[in-house]
Amino acid sequence: MSHADLVKKIPPDLQSKTADGLVNLVLNSQNAAKLSSGLARSLLYHWQSDLLASESGLTLLVEASSQLEPQKTSEFFDGLGLNQVAAALRPAVST
Repeated sequence: MSHADLVKKIPPDLQSKTADGLVNLVLNSQNAAKLSSGLARSLLYHWQSDLLASESGLTLLVEASSQLEPQKTSEFFDGLGLNQVAAALRPAVST
């Protein structure tokens, strides 16, 4: 399942909370070197444009957080009660 497909499973009332949580995961990650410069620039653009809680912004955040912190990202979605999203991310955790 693509990151965009996963984002479509996030209810509108949880999009802002999801964006905030994923931003924290990305910013606090010890694996920053794994983030491509292109993805970092896209995230920065969305942040500056106040678009991180949009569908495209959330797609970028899910991609970045699952690259940097796959286990924590899956656990984060479990904590939000979005078990289907968490389950879809788990195969990436075991690789």
